[in-house]
Amino acid sequence: MFKVAEAGFSVLISNISPGKLAFPPVLYYNSYTHKLMEGLLPAMDHVAVNVEGMSCSHCENAVKNAVGALNGVENVIVDLSAKKVIVEYDAEKVSVDIIKGTIEDQGYTVR
Repeated sequence: MFKVAEAGFSVLISNISPGKLAFPPVLYYNSYTHKLMEGLLPAMDHVAVNVEGMSCSHCENAVKNAVGALNGVENVIVDLSAKKVIVEYDAEKVSVDIIKGTIEDQGYTVR
């Protein structure tokens, strides 16, 4: 456990890995939005997608921003050398097909 100063007060945050449910509700750090969130830690799914055509930081940012803007996406990691996009998401809010379609809408080929 550790303390974080937020808006002039201290909060106790449990050191719990994402994807694990915590009870009672806790404050946790959302690594994509960079905000403290309150509630049960959501159980997240992960998908690794092979993507052709990404070659630079512009490509990386285009994919991160587009996929990251989808409702239900928690985190996006783009690995240019491996030609992969790894997405942490809530399957109740967004599907793998929507994630893949969003990457394709940016001009890249999903394999």
